[in-house]
Amino acid sequence: MLAALIQESAPQAVPEDVFPTLLSVLAAVIVGGIIIYLVRNWARRSDDSMPGFTLGDLRELRENGEITEAEFKAARNAMISQVRDPSSPTQDGGSLDDRRSSH
Repeated sequence: MLAALIQESAPQAVPEDVFPTLLSVLAAVIVGGIIIYLVRNWARRSDDSMPGFTLGDLRELRENGEITEAEFKAARNAMISQVRDPSSPTQDGGSLDDRRSSH
């Protein structure tokens, strides 16, 4: 009877088809992790495409006397219109960076 209990509690052999299944699951987890990593990096890069010229930059230019009050208001309005409708160009057809570099 003791021998029967020992045989019942002894570890059983693992079926041979378990290892390929485990390897497939492990490979799927690794590939999924790589895909998530790549998608996150892509999303971060697309967030960086936001313009580096801000309303604060415009205020600074006005305070430093590099642009006039009228130029500030025109550029501010152009920025606001682009935020509302990103596909629309600035009022005079030029970009805000062109105005900044010309002064």
